[in-house]
Amino acid sequence: ILVFRSKKELKSLNKVLFIDATGFFAKRNNQLLLETQHVNQILELSNTYENVKGISTLATENEIAANDWSLNVSEYVKPRPGELLENAIIS
Repeated sequence: ILVFRSKKELKSLNKVLFIDATGFFAKRNNQLLLETQHVNQILELSNTYENVKGISTLATENEIAANDWSLNVSEYVKPRPGELLENAIIS
């Protein structure tokens, strides 16, 4: 999900918030569902506009430039130790 703001607070200028919401879902009948509580979690992260280890990273324009302008979330948000296998979906 990409969210663009036309007006930002001064502290947020030239920064991009990356949120890894891959863990925000419920499993039901072999399907992954994004429920209201998950949407609310994503909105809360977006509104706080802060780093949360393993979930969100506030990257500067210089950091994005150093990554060849990649907007791939996994370039900025690294999983917490042990989390990678825990959230992996095996097909």
